[in-house]
Order: sequence, then C-alpha cells, then structure tokens
Amino acid sequence: MTQQWPPGSPRVLVTDAWLANAGDGAIATATGRLIERLTPGAAVLHAAYQWDLLGDRYPDLALVPPLASLLGMTGAASFSGWDAASGGRLVGGADLVVSQGGGFLLEHYQPWERLFALAAVADRGLPIVILGQTIGAFRLARARALLRRVLGAARSVVVRDQPSFLHALDLGADPDRLVLASDLTLTLFEAPESTVKHSPVPDGIAVVLSSHEQSSDGGGRREALAATVLQEVLDRTGSERVTLLSTSQGLGHLGFEDDARIAGASLDRLTAQQRSRTELVDGYVAPREAVEILGSKRAVVTQRLHPALFALAQGVPAALLLAAEKAGVLAGTALGDLVCVRPDDAEARTSAIDAALDPSARRGRELHEALAPATRRAELNVAALRDVLSSLSSPGRPGSAPQ
Repeated sequence: MTQQWPPGSPRVLVTDAWLANAGDGAIATATGRLIERLTPGAAVLHAAYQWDLLGDRYPDLALVPPLASLLGMTGAASFSGWDAASGGRLVGGADLVVSQGGGFLLEHYQPWERLFALAAVADRGLPIVILGQTIGAFRLARARALLRRVLGAARSVVVRDQPSFLHALDLGADPDRLVLASDLTLTLFEAPESTVKHSPVPDGIAVVLSSHEQSSDGGGRREALAATVLQEVLDRTGSERVTLLSTSQGLGHLGFEDDARIAGASLDRLTAQQRSRTELVDGYVAPREAVEILGSKRAVVTQRLHPALFALAQGVPAALLLAAEKAGVLAGTALGDLVCVRPDDAEARTSAIDAALDPSARRGRELHEALAPATRRAELNVAALRDVLSSLSSPGRPGSAPQ
C-alpha cells in the first residue's frame, strides 16, 4: 500500500476500475500499458474499487482506494491508514486524471459517487481525460449538471460506441474533443497466427451466463434466458465439454453482481448426463486467467461483452448475446450473426449460437480481420491519450511533464 506517488513523471491517476468485474480489470491493465507505452517513466496509480480485496490478483498495477474515498467524500468507503488529507494530497499531486473506460456512466448504475468525485477533480482544475467510456442517456437534472461539469472540463472525451457519442454531445461535450473509438481491451491483443493456437482446432466450449443487462424483464425471466442459452449450447455440442465461467463472479455482494449464482441455477436445470460434461469454474477469475481459458476453447457463447472481446481478439469464434448499447463496440465489424443484440428473440439468439459453434466458422487471423474495424477504432484511445500527455505543461508542479 502506498500513500506516496512513486518516482516518475508525469503523474497519472487512473480512476475508477471496478475490479470485481475482470473486464474492468483488463481495461485498467490496458490503460496502464498505454501510459507506459506513450510516456516511459511515468508514475501511474490506479484508484480502484475492490483494491483491498483483489490487489494480489493485479501485481502489475499500483492500486489505491477509489477516487471518492481518496477525496473523503460523504458516503464513500473509508480505509484504515487513509484519510481525506492524505488522499487529497495524492489526488492534488496528479498531473492528469484518466477516467478509464467501461460502462459505469449509465444512469441505472446510479454512479453519483463517481460523478461527484470527478466533478471535484474538475473543480480543482486538474486535467481530465475520459477514455474508452460508454456514456448513457441521463435524465435526472442533477446528474446531467454533474456530467456537464466533467465532460466540459475534460481535455478529451473518448467513447467506445456510437450511442455514447450522441449522449456525450447531448451532455455538453465539446465536439472538437469528442472521439468515437472502441473498447480499450482490444489494444492488449496482437493479431493471431493464421490459425488459433492449437492444431487441430481445440475441443470445448466456454459459456458465460449473466442476468445483467439482458432485455428480459424481471429476475425470473433473466434467469430463464440464461438457462435457455446453456441448454441450447448443450443441445448443439454432442459430447463436447462445456465450461461455465464469468468475468464477474466470486465476490458475492461485495462485487455488486455475481454470475456464479445464475450459472449454478442454470446447472440445476440440467439432466445428470448434461451436468457430467459441464464444468463450473469457481471463484474470482482475473483477466489473464479469463483470456487464457477463453483462448483455449473451440468457441465461446457469452452474455457479457468482455469475454466476447477476449475470444474474438484471439481468433476464437464467440457469440455475443447482449441487449445493451455497449454492444456497439463491435459496430462496423464483419462478424455477422455472431453479434446478437436481441437475445430474447429465439431466432436471432440461435443464429448467433449456431454461427459460433459451426465447425467451419472463421477463426484465427481470418476472424481477427473481421474484428479489424473495432481494433482500429480502439487505437484512437491511444492517439487521444498521446495528444493530452504531450500537451501537459505545469512547470510549477512536482512531477509534471517536461517542457
């Protein structure tokens, strides 16, 4: 645990990863690597939720409490050894605050603590970058006012899908500082070899079930949809092994949502024979572990975004069943039926599953090329961050970028 900035310049505070979701953890890793790539020798701290619970799973990240806790904001969690004075000094010593990508800027998440903290940073006059975010349509007047303060103060606002671009404009983002990119995690992967890592093509299917952000109304219907997805995969895969896992599991209520519950409920609906070829991965799955598991499979079917990105970027066919605007990360790609934004529609859903499980489905470099429009847009995060880092000039600040 550190309450001091490590040596280096500039000082960059990255906020606010929700590490309980390994997709967010992967975004934090990608953001840290981008900063190191663009400004070797920079001092980087990651203000993150669950930093105290999961710090050992992220040895490459220098973790500190979330931004609201550092600032001692009302209602924010407090941590032993930290107070508003020490946290405030840490924030005040930053040359740049980067609000890393993800989907927390959505009204139904009620991200008020994060918004107040970002607004406090803006009011201090610290440079801010919004990087690779999904931004929703906010209707509450107070939330809109907070977002106007944050987006208006940002040196650059980079969003990862077209709906977010339009929402950011509506919320007052400067069009000249607004960039439509894609998800930051795509910058972590290089193009695969002409085929996937294994020869012959590996056996086994990975399935990610979730009751989160599905179009079905009510928990019961969401649970039924997840069970249906698993059943449809099993019906199409003969004797192949099916592995259940999620990038959001293992922390129970401490992680806000835990897909292990929905996976367990779906398993309970199976026959004994179906259960015998279905493996459930227990506990928290860190980004590197998720990438390795998903990259080792013949195909992936997922109700979450990042498992699809992790698989597709490694050349593994993946069906994304997600009724959420952030599925727009994959807009413009040549993935065809693999992307299903209407998972409640049986025909659309089964078309996506069939496209992923087809033994002749594109894979390896061919599939990665179908993903290329999204991976090229992801590099726009790099360009925007480079521009801001190169423009930093605070000669009176310790650790500021050199002139």
